[in-house]
Amino acid sequence: MNDWYTGSATVLLKVLCRCVFGIEVSLKGLKISPASYLPCKDAAIHLSIRGKVYDIKVENIDESVIFSVNGKKFRAGEVYSETFSN
Repeated sequence: MNDWYTGSATVLLKVLCRCVFGIEVSLKGLKISPASYLPCKDAAIHLSIRGKVYDIKVENIDESVIFSVNGKKFRAGEVYSETFSN
């Protein structure tokens, strides 16, 4: 009788990926722009997209959000963007 939980977990994961980490994947490419507010100290996610691995970390340092993609650091408001090749 807990079938609803499976659907809820999927929705929660999508919300975390899209809203907290700011991950947007399309057929053309990848865009990462995390939220400017993070309710915790840090968060990390490890993704494999089209055979390439992405380690994304978001940190809340002195109420300022900093994120990194595969070790390269960005400030809040900046966008990581990558176009996929066919």
